[in-house]
Formats: sequence, C-alpha cells, structure tokens
Amino acid sequence: MPAGLKLSLLRSIFGVKRPKEEQIADKAPQEIPPVHLPVRAVATRGDICSPVGRTPSGASELAPIPPPSQTTGPAFFANSSNFKLDTLQYIDNSKSTSGTNHWSDVLLRNTAPNALFNSADRFDPPKCDEDTRTEVIGEIMSWIQDRELPCRLLCMTGAAGAGKSALQQTISERCSKANILAASFFFQSNDHTRNDVMRIIPTIAYQLGLKSTPLRDLITRSVEEDPMVFLRSLDGQIQQLILEPLERLRSRPDSKFNSLPHAIIIDGLDECYGEDMQELLLLAIQRGLLDNDLPFRIVISSRPEWAIRNALARTGHLYGKVYHIRLSDDFDATGDIRRTLWRRLREIGGRSNDPRAKDPSWPSEQDVDAIVEASSGQYIYAATVIRYVAEKRSSPVERLRTILIWTPDAEQRAKPFATLDRLYTNIVSSAKVAYEKVDTNKPIFLILLRAYRMHKLSQEWILLFLRCPLPEASHSRLVELDSGGAETLLSDLQSLVTLETTRMDDGYRYKMLRYYHKSFGDFLDSESRAGELYVSSEAAQEHLAVTHLRYIKSLEVPDHLPKSVLDECSWCFLTLPGFLKELPRGSPMYRDLLEMSEARSWEKIEAWFSSGSTRHLHDFYVKEWLSALTHLLTTFEGMDTTLMQDITALRANVHETLVSGLSRA
Repeated sequence: MPAGLKLSLLRSIFGVKRPKEEQIADKAPQEIPPVHLPVRAVATRGDICSPVGRTPSGASELAPIPPPSQTTGPAFFANSSNFKLDTLQYIDNSKSTSGTNHWSDVLLRNTAPNALFNSADRFDPPKCDEDTRTEVIGEIMSWIQDRELPCRLLCMTGAAGAGKSALQQTISERCSKANILAASFFFQSNDHTRNDVMRIIPTIAYQLGLKSTPLRDLITRSVEEDPMVFLRSLDGQIQQLILEPLERLRSRPDSKFNSLPHAIIIDGLDECYGEDMQELLLLAIQRGLLDNDLPFRIVISSRPEWAIRNALARTGHLYGKVYHIRLSDDFDATGDIRRTLWRRLREIGGRSNDPRAKDPSWPSEQDVDAIVEASSGQYIYAATVIRYVAEKRSSPVERLRTILIWTPDAEQRAKPFATLDRLYTNIVSSAKVAYEKVDTNKPIFLILLRAYRMHKLSQEWILLFLRCPLPEASHSRLVELDSGGAETLLSDLQSLVTLETTRMDDGYRYKMLRYYHKSFGDFLDSESRAGELYVSSEAAQEHLAVTHLRYIKSLEVPDHLPKSVLDECSWCFLTLPGFLKELPRGSPMYRDLLEMSEARSWEKIEAWFSSGSTRHLHDFYVKEWLSALTHLLTTFEGMDTTLMQDITALRANVHETLVSGLSRA
C-alpha cells in the first residue's frame, strides 16, 4: 500500500486533521470495490426475547448492512481508497452488555422498587415509637429469630388503622439491622407498581440476590434461561426465580446456604388489587415457600378481608400452618397511644411559635384522655390528630381545640378527620360494590347496613323483656337480609366492625355489632363526612317498619306459633311502634299500611295483645303502641277509610289492654 494511502487511512481512523488540499483531493470520485463483512450477532438490552446467536422471531436472516451513505455509526473507512481487506471481523460493541448486567436489568424492570421498606418513595413511613408496641414487637421478633419453631408463616390481622404497617416497618428495620432481613414488600393500593401481585416475586428474588453473590448469579441464570418467566404464574415464578436458584446454591459445597438472611416481610396484603389475586398469592406462598424445606420465616399483615379470612379458616389451606396474631383483639394499644400522643404533641408544641404550645401544661391530661378514648385502641385516629395538629402554618393549640370541640356541621370549614374519612369511604364503597355485584337491581347495601346497625342497637334493652336473645337467623329475617345474613353484609367491613359474642348473666349468648373505631360510627351518622354513603336514621327506621309489617303479614295467630317464632314476633311488636311514630304524611310506606288492611293483618297485632304467653310484655310497651297508633291516625287522616277503621279498632283494643293491666295492678 502506498505511504500516502496508509497515512490517509490512519488519519481517517483516528480523526487527525488533514490539510485542506488533501481533503479536497479526496473528494474526487474513486472506484471502491465492494467490501463483504461477516457480522457476528450480539445481544443488546433491547433483545429481551432473542438470546445471543438466535434470529428474532419473524426474521429469516440478519438485516443487511446499510450503504455507507446511510450508516450512523463510526466511519472507520471514510475518505479511504485503493486498499483491500482479505479478512475482517466487525463487532459493534457500542451496545453490547455483559450477560449478568443485561438480565439483572430485565429483572429490575419487573420489580417494584417503591415497595421496599427503605424505598425513597416511602419517605418517613409510619413506624412505632421507641417505647410503644413493645409486647407485640417482642413476640414477632422472637418468632422470627427462633428458627426451631415449626410454623414458618406468621399472619398478623387487624382492623384498619390498627398500626399494622407501622409494626411491619419497625420489624423490617430491626431485621435489617440484625442482618436477617431477606426481603420486604409493602403493598399500596394507589401505586400501580405496589398493588400488582405479579411484581412481588421478582422483587423478593432481586432482594435475595443482593444478599448473596452466588445466589444472584443463579437467579440471573434463571432469567437468562427463560426471559418470559415474568409472564408465568406465581407458582412458576417462585419455582424459577427462588426455588431452583436456592436448590442449586444448596448443592454447592461451602455455599453458606444456612447463613442466608431468613426474614421476609409482606405488608398490606389487602392493598393488593383483586381478592382472587390475594388468594393466589397465599396459595403460591404455601406451595412454594412453606411446603419446601427453605430457611425463610415469613410475616404477612393484612386487614381481615375475604382472602386471608378464608385461608385461615378451619377449612382453609393455611389452617394449622400459621402463627396468627389478631392485633385488634389480642393486644390493647391504649397505653401506647397515650404515650405517643404525649410525646408527639409536646414535640409539636416545642417547635411552635405559639407560646401557649410551649407551656408545660399543654396539652392537658383531659385533652389527651379525650383523644385516647376516641381512638378506641386504634392508632389511626391518634395519627390523624397528630398530623392535623402538626400543620406548621397554624397554632397547634387552636388546631387541637378544633378537634376536641369539632362537630360534623356542614358549614364548618375545618375538616380535621379528612384522612380518616377517606379511609372509611374507600372501605365502605368497596364493600358496597362487592355486595351489590350479586344483584345490581337491588342497590340497597347502605340502607341495609344502617338498618342492621339500628336493629342491633336495640338488642340490649329488648333482652330485658324477652329474657333470651334471638339467633342471628332471626335478626336476618326481621331486617330482610340476603341468604348470607349479617355475615355476608359485613364480609367486606371486617376491618372496621365485628360481631362480638356477649354472655348474659344467665348463660345465654348473643352477638353485638362492635366498631373497632368509635369514629366509624360518627362517620356513618354524619352526612357532611359520609357524603354519598350517608343514610339518614329516618330512612333506616322506615326500612325496618316495612320489614316488620311484612313479617307480621306472614304470621299465623301468635298462640299457634312455636316459641322461636313467637320470640321473633315479640321482638317485632316491641320495636315496630318506635318506627311508626316517626313516619311523615308523605311516606311511601303508606302503601304497606294499606296492604296490612287488605291482608287483615292488623287483627294479628290484636291477637298478640290478647295472647296469654305475651302478657308479661304488654304492661311495658302498651303505651308505645297507643302513641304510635295515635300518630298514624293523625298523620293519615282522611286518606283511606278502611285503614283508619282498622287502626282505630286496634287502638281501642290496645287501650283496653292498658286499662286491664292497670286494674290488675
């Protein structure tokens, strides 16, 4: 090759600037023979499903090299002429990556970085104060560290706002500090990466790989062998991303398999989108992580929603395999809430510019007691108070006073419980959708809920008269619940309410509806807070009046009824007058009153008052019936002659019962 050409080639390759006359000379047309370059395929970051050396699907051969005028890469031979290449292998390294980095990158794209306990997205997450929740934290940490215990899954269930996430955060931090945290995943319903069940296994696998370099390489190999593993079922993902790499690691000598971190923390299962997905995850965890000889101890927290309730039930697949902590029932957080309030409010006062807040007497003991009582043992109420009082632009003294004297007046601008109300709104709205999905033609979930609450509230004083409680099936009939009864009605509200068994002095048991949060009842009773979810007490009373009248129409004469039905009948007669007294003239229930006359059902009420088996009830409630019947006669006067005659006759009968009772006295 002539010396001039060699120099031109070198300058072209290394970018040496040439004299202007040489550049002009090189622009003269030259005849360049074609150059055939054998190309070696190299996998790039974009070739997820095209392993090295394989032709991408749908391509029969490698794409042709574009002509020089169309190339965008480095021009090694630009401006060169009169040379030939016998053998040349061209490798474009500008996009190549090592296999490990490539597949780790694929794994990362299928994880949820925001779900880690120390994620930046979860800045300042809720966690327990240093001297609070010590009993439950101690119990969970002892369980995690005692690797001889047979149960390897701990489920912590509790009411909404009971402090589950704060506990899981604290447990994660302590496990991390002790170098025993294998992985964490915090579900969150409003984060599309953290509410997707398909991201949890890759996220756990990624964290496991960070704990052991050999394990990381084995997980990477699994991804390389099947890049579509992230589209597999949860069982398939656990098998390929966790089980197989762990088994390969275990088979190696000196693998330090038993020294791997062993705590896996999963918070907020109920925040995962779809109850069926929650169920599938629990099944996959059981089959993949519990039914195999693995070193992990797993802590899952959740509200007591459908998926985890079914799994933990006597007939569930996790029954007998789980260490179960019922946070709202097994631990009293009242003392911890009090300590947290004192500490946080004093800290807020110390940072405030309001001199009243810096006074050692603020807050007062009475103020803290009032908040503790309203918390009902659940942390979320106290946390809401602290968040509201901590607003930097306002006086903490005035904001605390707002909470203590606040009433649900629609005209008030202050809404200290907005955060709490959003929580209640989300839960009740979801429960409504789930309940009414069965029958979209009967959107009455909210009416039934309010009516059932009102019905159960009357239970304690009615027991003074009936002497023995009604079974739940009787309550369902009187309220006209669907076939599943109260269990179905409250199924998706069990993070807020429970049916609590109460024992009477004479040994009888009955179930009372109990709110985990006192503030939940306040929310339901306030139109300004509940908004579209609000149902007035008048609407609930009207529903109960209608259901009770229908029940009466279905009855035979009381003396011919068995005791169980007679007790239902007596309950109905005791509560019905209270509902009738509140009916307005324009009530749509007027139609039901007419049907009572058409079916001659007013006579059944007369028969009840004439029955000897119910005489012990008459003296207590006959005045209520007189008042209710007088109200009906006044309210619906002149509307239907037959109806007025029937009510008048019944009133006379009831009055006679009252007179005879007084004469016996």
